[in-house]
Amino acid sequence: WTPQEAEAEAAAERAQLTRGRRDRIRSLSLPITIDDEDMLADDALRADIGTSLPTVRAWLRDARRQPWLWLVGPTGRGKTLAACWALLAWRAGRLVGGRELERLHMTRFGDATVEAYERVCRDRSLLVIDDVGREDTAAKMGTALLDIADRRRGSGHLTIVTANVGEETLRKRYPDPRLWSRLAGCSQWCEDRGPDLRKP
Repeated sequence: WTPQEAEAEAAAERAQLTRGRRDRIRSLSLPITIDDEDMLADDALRADIGTSLPTVRAWLRDARRQPWLWLVGPTGRGKTLAACWALLAWRAGRLVGGRELERLHMTRFGDATVEAYERVCRDRSLLVIDDVGREDTAAKMGTALLDIADRRRGSGHLTIVTANVGEETLRKRYPDPRLWSRLAGCSQWCEDRGPDLRKP
């Protein structure tokens, strides 16, 4: 058994792991670029990418204490990418866009979508709600978030929410005090005001 053979076997194992991660990424239909997919598949995200990724990594180690994590701040800070990394690290979960959640909630009493909405609410694995704040109707989205909070917070199901605005703006956009009261004790906030990672 030579060092070259050992290295070849290790390289084959890494390649198999990367293929498995890439298959998982594609099965989740994540809203990321090909470059982001490559980094996630190789688990090659740099620890210094914004503050979202280090926050997500630390949160996952003790997520049951505060099962809701809010990644907020201007666009291009790596929030969605960090949330996608969490989905892969947790090995079970789903991502739903804010607009999709709003649509599912609004039509949940119809035969076609009630089951899809219920699956999102009941999912015991990690749920990522991506890009909150871009929906058509803030009041309806606020109601959807309140409903999701009611269904998930008591059971401790892990939930990550990303938004391209800050905490203060979100609280103004969804002013129902019941939402923030329910989430007060179970939420951690990470507001990334660093540089836009998409700019060269």
